[in-house]
Amino acid sequence: MQKLTRSSLFLVVLSLLLLTGNPLVLAKGKGKGRSGDRPPGWDKGEKKGWHSDVPPGQDKKGKIKESEEKTKEKSDRAKEESEKAKERTKTESEEMKEKAKKEAEQKEERTRKEAEKRTEKAEKESEKAREQAELGKDEAKKQQKKSKEKTKKQQKNRE
Repeated sequence: MQKLTRSSLFLVVLSLLLLTGNPLVLAKGKGKGRSGDRPPGWDKGEKKGWHSDVPPGQDKKGKIKESEEKTKEKSDRAKEESEKAKERTKTESEEMKEKAKKEAEQKEERTRKEAEKRTEKAEKESEKAREQAELGKDEAKKQQKKSKEKTKKQQKNRE
């Protein structure tokens, strides 16, 4: 019976260790050259050639460098596109200014021509009015002559 108790106790302890995990195996020591999550030797010496928190050669086959290069390329492309957009905007604004200037000149020319036409029309009407006034004077003179003649005839008839 004691054999059975010892073996059952052994099984219980063993199962507890397996279920909870071995604290001795899982524990990380912080010995010399080891500080938190940093790689070994991080705190020692200068970091030359490091582009990230990972030592050179361990950075997943240079993917960090590649991503930095891609980022730089994208940045350069974005700058170029920005410059092109700026140039387009500048040329468009210049074109718009030129177009507005031409439209203003055309409007001014139309206004000037309309004013000239109105002036010519007014001059013609004025000339017609003068002619009619002259005709009116002539008519008035003729009528005066006629009326004088009538009065003379009437005076002669009375005598």
